[in-house]
Amino acid sequence: MIRSSNPPALEIYGDPSHGGNEARLELVSNTATVSSKAFTRLTSNAGVLSVKSGTDASDNGTITFGGFSNERMRIGSDGNVGIGTNNPVGQLEVHGEGQATTTSFNQSGNLGGILTVKTSNGSAGDGGGIMFGANQGYFAAIKGTLSDGGDNTSGELRFCTRNPPSSSTMQVNMVIDRAGYVGIGTTNPFAPLEVHGADLTGQPTGTTCIISRHVAGLDGVLNIFGVAASNGEETLGLQTQIDGRAWATDIAAGWDYGNESRYDLCLQPYKGRVGIGITNPGGLMDIRAVASDPSIPTVHIGDNGADYGDYGMVNLVRNPTNAGSKAHLAFIRSGNTVFSQGFFNDTNTFGFWPSFSTVAHTPGMAFATNGNVGIGTESPITKLGVKTAGAASPGAAWGGNDFMVGRHGPNTNTQSLGVAIGTDHGNDGNS
Repeated sequence: MIRSSNPPALEIYGDPSHGGNEARLELVSNTATVSSKAFTRLTSNAGVLSVKSGTDASDNGTITFGGFSNERMRIGSDGNVGIGTNNPVGQLEVHGEGQATTTSFNQSGNLGGILTVKTSNGSAGDGGGIMFGANQGYFAAIKGTLSDGGDNTSGELRFCTRNPPSSSTMQVNMVIDRAGYVGIGTTNPFAPLEVHGADLTGQPTGTTCIISRHVAGLDGVLNIFGVAASNGEETLGLQTQIDGRAWATDIAAGWDYGNESRYDLCLQPYKGRVGIGITNPGGLMDIRAVASDPSIPTVHIGDNGADYGDYGMVNLVRNPTNAGSKAHLAFIRSGNTVFSQGFFNDTNTFGFWPSFSTVAHTPGMAFATNGNVGIGTESPITKLGVKTAGAASPGAAWGGNDFMVGRHGPNTNTQSLGVAIGTDHGNDGNS
């Protein structure tokens, strides 16, 4: 029926109460030489419009919009929707000419390949978003929020998840604000990255885990956390664990605050202090072992030669075969070494050098491995030997020493304990 008024229209009637008798309009592609027909069918049932295409063999065809030579969109036989493409591989695929930019985006430029989500309201907090879910319901969302309603609108991007599952709303867990600052656990970041976390169980208020890293299959865990001081400043702590336990155990139960064996590195920027093995450093640098008489050195300083040996609490190590000219320890004033100490010329003799230049030079004082002490000589032949600058090198017994304390005599059977002053020119043990 063609209605000629109010306004003019083509009206097609059918009986929706009988399946297959609904009002429909069919466009059929067929000729006398074709046994099957292709069709596009528009059907109305109780105010619902259905568009379907197919053939006699199948009514599951492709629907396109925009014409055969200027297609804009299609719904494929698999239900995938393509905009700007005739071969969508997902449920929605959008193609178009976009913007070749890496540092900015122009909302008035090319918007091909762009998905826009916009609300019709203009109040603070309004904005489009994307929500994620499964059969059980929705559990996450990314939402834009309006912060400035001027001509060039500004806003933020918020990432939300539902926790606990019983909550009726999703909570904002991360924010990217209009300045590019990222907030995790806070919606108002004041730095390029600001992280807030819940207080660790059983710890003082303000003790939060910032980062926890775990390698699957391994026991090693790295935890970075903040500890709030009583006056509000914060200590940054680094902790490692290799103890065979599940990596999440300590996060759930809390760390033992103040246990030196559990806090490997502690930084207190507000005091300018660094603690290693201690949570509350008592000096600008405070290094503690996990126990008294530890099994490894507390401090080990060296060049490319690692030599732990029968160590002390503090090890100063030089390469035993290529130590070079530098001392183990030097005291500097105005850019010059005024006093230093270390091994003499790649030997086990220990020396002190005033006005140091190289460990190959004779030390001002030397300690031999047999316990002899030399002043002005690196080879003292008695318990204490003193050599002046003009004296000759010491001989087999006493020669060259101006002052000596020890046992002396021509042979071991006649040695006696005494003090010798002068030079033994004859090397006979007499001065």
